[in-house]
Amino acid sequence: MLSPTAVDLQRTKKGDILAAFHRDFDLLTIHGKARFPGLYAWLNTGEKFLVSVPEGHLLLQAGKQLEWFTGGHIKAGFH
Repeated sequence: MLSPTAVDLQRTKKGDILAAFHRDFDLLTIHGKARFPGLYAWLNTGEKFLVSVPEGHLLLQAGKQLEWFTGGHIKAGFH
């Protein structure tokens, strides 16, 4: 399942929230280097941090399906 967050920037204004705090249902979420700031992730402690993906790298994040398949050994991440 691919679920890109496609946003028409002509229809949004500065400060709009484009995607709220969530964890994905799919097996894996793959993030590339963003053109715009604002990708945050949350630790299990609830601490929020800004994600920075270096050029030429990808960030892989576990989704709920991977959590279920591993019996909870790998937890789905919030972003």
